[in-house]
Amino acid sequence: MTVPLARAHYHSLQLLMELPDETLVWPAHGAGSFCSAASTGERTTTIGRERATNSLLQVEVDGEDFFVDALLGSLGKFPDYFLRPGDVNLRGPAVLAAAPTLSALSLEKVVEFQDEVAQIVDTHRASDFAAGHIPGSLSIALRPVFATWLGWLADPRRPVVIVCSSDQDPDDIVWATAKVGFDTLAGELDGGLPAWGDTTTAMASSLIAAGRLVRGAEASASVIDVRQGTEFSAGHIADARNVELAGLGGTFPNCRAAPLSSCADTENAP
Repeated sequence: MTVPLARAHYHSLQLLMELPDETLVWPAHGAGSFCSAASTGERTTTIGRERATNSLLQVEVDGEDFFVDALLGSLGKFPDYFLRPGDVNLRGPAVLAAAPTLSALSLEKVVEFQDEVAQIVDTHRASDFAAGHIPGSLSIALRPVFATWLGWLADPRRPVVIVCSSDQDPDDIVWATAKVGFDTLAGELDGGLPAWGDTTTAMASSLIAAGRLVRGAEASASVIDVRQGTEFSAGHIADARNVELAGLGGTFPNCRAAPLSSCADTENAP
């Protein structure tokens, strides 16, 4: 969203607000989308309801400049891959000659890829990832927003190796990655995480109950809150440091103790 687009949005709203209160509104994006400012789970609304409850329409009466400032201030960061479609559209998208596949890779090949700066993406649930994972791997659980977080956190110029569980469908993974420009994946670790654990050591971490941050051994640890700035402003753990997830690189070395991360219990968390 830019200032010119925000101003155009303001003028569009002037026309919409001339419609009767009972006029139905069908949003193009649902709650939780990075393209949406809506916070409720409702799929429809009316002009009257928005006129009465939408905070942006309350500041609208103060004039265009107030509206523009409020609109731009209400938006969080967006995934990096949002910046790529312009160039892709100019060149034309990659045409897949066949359905994408996820090739099985031996442990030796995965280690070789990792040594060559490949990215290892682990699609297990967060609790399973915490119980054990390949050192340096990136946790992005397979679920409806998997593609969004992959496009935000992974580099499409580098090979991607997938580590998934036996109950996850490889087709779901490859089609999701293709949607955000990862048309070719290096493959998946044959045998999953157990294959790695048979020959070397997997890292482990733990999920910490909120009460332990107040009364437990972790009470003196650094807390990094990786939620969006607007979520952090609405409420956070005392003395927590807000570093949005996409900007987390290079932060951990500056922490005075073992860092802990806090994230939203929503689909906007990886």
